Amino acid sequence: MSSPTQGHDSEAEEVEFVSEGTLRPVLDCIDLLSDSDEEGCSSRAVTLEDSVTRNKARVMSTLDRLAHKVAQEKKERADKCKAFKEKQIMQKAHGQRELAVSSPNGRNQEAKHCVDMWLKMPGLKPGGIGADWGRRQSAADLSRNASARHTCPVINCGRVFDNISLLGGHLKRFDHSPCDPSIHLSGSPSELFACVACGRHFQTKEEWRKHVQSKVNSANASGHSLDQNYQQIVCFACPACFLLFNLRDECLQHMSAKNHFRESLAMDETRGAVQPVPVPKLVKNRLIALCKESTFTVRCSLCLKVLISHQAAQAHFNVQCRHGCAVAKADTTIVEVMKQLLARGQCSLCSKVFLSQAEIQSHKESTQHNVDVNPSMAEALLQFSRISEIQQSTAVAREKRLLQGLETSLQRRTDDRGESDGSPAKRQRLASGL
Repeated sequence: MSSPTQGHDSEAEEVEFVSEGTLRPVLDCIDLLSDSDEEGCSSRAVTLEDSVTRNKARVMSTLDRLAHKVAQEKKERADKCKAFKEKQIMQKAHGQRELAVSSPNGRNQEAKHCVDMWLKMPGLKPGGIGADWGRRQSAADLSRNASARHTCPVINCGRVFDNISLLGGHLKRFDHSPCDPSIHLSGSPSELFACVACGRHFQTKEEWRKHVQSKVNSANASGHSLDQNYQQIVCFACPACFLLFNLRDECLQHMSAKNHFRESLAMDETRGAVQPVPVPKLVKNRLIALCKESTFTVRCSLCLKVLISHQAAQAHFNVQCRHGCAVAKADTTIVEVMKQLLARGQCSLCSKVFLSQAEIQSHKESTQHNVDVNPSMAEALLQFSRISEIQQSTAVAREKRLLQGLETSLQRRTDDRGESDGSPAKRQRLASGL
């Protein structure tokens, strides 16, 4: 009897598949996935596609914004460069107009100052990439600027400085008075000794003393006397504008540069060549002190607004009048102040100076004194200084006598009071009262 396992094996071997026709290729496949599985797969594909699309759109938006920002900044830089070039052209045109209408008395320098002032204002420079790029300079530019002198940009100020730091300090102080004769005083002052009788200058005091001694001992003293004192010459003044210079050669250079070979305060003497005026020490100090009392204002050249500080001026020209310039004007000029020190004549008996011909004539008629008339500005300043020193010494002596008189009177009263306190009659009255 055979086992069941053997029966199954025999049946398996007997099975045979027989095709009824020719073999054909498989054209269709059976989808083993269910409908639910197909829907889940398609939804995941759609979600992934949407995420990729959104990320791509976000990236494109960021790139568009960056590109727009870069284009906008580029346009702004181009506009700034264009505005700067237009501003520079207008400033040069303004300066050229000033030069065209200026007279030959030095106004052309003021127009140059105006142009230089605005070309040096902080702002975008050609070739720069930012607002502060133009402020940076190369080492060559700095060395070139260090060797050049710097003039104050305020018109009529006229002060010149050796470096930018000094100019910056001057601008912050806002001291732009045109009525200042000392703006060119630098270095050591001159030291000459002038004879008040003849006006000659000597290098040393000993030379002056020998000169006076020889004149006194001669047959014709010509007004020289041993009780006279010298006048120390410390600087020289331009005869046209009366700016002061320590050296005579510096004054001559100024007169040549400004064409100041004329006299603003002409005297009676007619001279061929105009020369620097020697200034005594007392006249120099008095002139500077009187000029400091003169007030001044700084105004805008376009709207005439008064500017009270350097910060206010910067804000005004940066915002309001961008094509204007600062102009300083004083209530009085140096020449007008010098008129108060220019002695037309003097009376040696009264120790008085006279500033006009009318004063001289009035003094002659009232006192019948002889008044000496000064033929030149140099002699006029010399005699003003001499008479002023005499007046000062007389006033000091008068004060001393007054103080001595007061002390003497006070001492007398003290002595009289002491004597009255010690008198017998007063002692008797005091005793009876007790």
